[in-house]
Amino acid sequence: MWKETRIGVIGSVDSGKCFAYNTPIIMSDKSIKKIQNIKIGDYVLGDDFKEAKLVRMVVRGKSNMFKIYQQNAMDYRVNKDHILSLKIRKSKYKEVFSYLKTIEHYPDKNDIIDINVNLYFNLPGNIKKNLLGVKHSENFNETSEIVVLRDGFDFYYGFSFYHGVTNRRFLLADKTVVHNSTLTGVVINDLLDDGRGKVRSLVMKHPHEKQSGRTSCIVQNYMRDKENKSVQILVDLAGHEKYLKTTISGISKCFIDYACIVVAANMGVLKMTREHLGIVLGMNIPFCIVLTKIDISPKNVTERTLNDLKNLFLKFSKNKKLNVNKNILICHKNTDVNQINTRYATEYNKIVPVFPVSSVSGDGIQNVRNFIGNLNPLSKFNIGNGISDKVNFIIESVYSIHGIGLVVSGFLESGEIKLGDNLFLGPYYAKFYKITIKSIHNNFRESIPVLSAGNSGCINFKFINSKETLKRNSIRNGVKIVNKPLLVSEFTCRIKLLHHHTTIKTGYQPVIHIGNISQACIIMEMEKETLRLYEDSKVKFKFRYHPEYVETGMKVLFREGKTKGTGEIIEIINYLKN
Repeated sequence: MWKETRIGVIGSVDSGKCFAYNTPIIMSDKSIKKIQNIKIGDYVLGDDFKEAKLVRMVVRGKSNMFKIYQQNAMDYRVNKDHILSLKIRKSKYKEVFSYLKTIEHYPDKNDIIDINVNLYFNLPGNIKKNLLGVKHSENFNETSEIVVLRDGFDFYYGFSFYHGVTNRRFLLADKTVVHNSTLTGVVINDLLDDGRGKVRSLVMKHPHEKQSGRTSCIVQNYMRDKENKSVQILVDLAGHEKYLKTTISGISKCFIDYACIVVAANMGVLKMTREHLGIVLGMNIPFCIVLTKIDISPKNVTERTLNDLKNLFLKFSKNKKLNVNKNILICHKNTDVNQINTRYATEYNKIVPVFPVSSVSGDGIQNVRNFIGNLNPLSKFNIGNGISDKVNFIIESVYSIHGIGLVVSGFLESGEIKLGDNLFLGPYYAKFYKITIKSIHNNFRESIPVLSAGNSGCINFKFINSKETLKRNSIRNGVKIVNKPLLVSEFTCRIKLLHHHTTIKTGYQPVIHIGNISQACIIMEMEKETLRLYEDSKVKFKFRYHPEYVETGMKVLFREGKTKGTGEIIEIINYLKN
């Protein structure tokens, strides 16, 4: 099992595009594999029929699709943002190439042109008919006329290669040359933005996200290192003010090791920047800052933003109630990131690396990649040796798969889960259900016999009592897989108030976030009569609607309107019987 490091990005981490379900791909050993079955660590065959290309990330999504019909080669389906690899008809090369250079940058005398499906679709007819599909042959490249037609809304699957791969082309089953165009974010992939949010828009799942340019849901992207010993998980935490509830919930249930706060150089330190800083500081989460858009921000404006950040942390350090003592460390293009990582490993509570970058030009991006790629997990987990240890699997998503049943994905906070283990699912209100583990997969769709603490995975199970079943939509927030059922209705926290606009006193009812739990609680008792900004206090809470599975030491985030605070459970008041 590898090490999982979770980095919460309060900003955009963008994902992808590629092929339709069941598209056959030639692997490096000349075997054929369907696109949805390709895993991280697999090798696909390059377009020269010799080079093997290592897959570093897989992605899937849903988009408008297009069907590519080829005269002398196989037909295939791609999504609207896929890149076609086409050859200009030799007799029309000068005319077509001259036109293409007016709308897109291409190096002179290109053998094969890589062109976006949307762009191709809107080309004049006389240009399109002279762009041909390419099929690899042992002695030469065969070409064929193509037709591109809209083909509905459907799922797509893709993958990306490791950094440094310049030729991203590979082969379909009949040796048709195609292009690896999966975008998994400017930071974690080799592709750059177009300056108009192209990369960002590809991750968005909902129409309102694409219209507003704001992500409203939590998206996780997974990346393994070349040695297959560690996984970096970048969690997009929907940073806009409108979706602050989602951000707070994501920080709580995704067990973030580090945070990456995105600040636009040309916009300066905004209200939401301060909000995000307050949350990560209140939760004691180490973080870095990525200063974007340095390509369009005037030098004096960028310098002003950096000075504002320095002054903000200076102000924090002077506030004794905050107990913050962090220094800004600017990481320029020529900065030795290895030295930054070495220092950060021991001084993450003292320094804040700031990376000035441009997602369009690529300046500073590699520094961010290197920094994030070398971060190690900070969380300490109870890696169990069997069912006797405390098992606590935090459910993040639920699926109902035909012929298989319920499948849950999430994160194992403590213990160990093995095939055939008899465990408990709950609490469903005030009840736990006995289940048996049928199968376990990691997040790369690989079947594994054991899931260890500190790792994510997907679990398929069955109810021991066939009369006791739950539907997919019945598995609410707060439901877990455990080996020792526990129901708690009242608990005591030591909390700190980060922001408030009204008096907090007994009877106050904020929404509490504890891991995947999200429920209104009533303040029953307080150590102080009232609670003010940046003050801390011992507070007794009671769940308003139903008991939950909570333990001492769990981190707490709470909010109600603009009021926000953080804390930790220090005492369980009463336990209820299952």
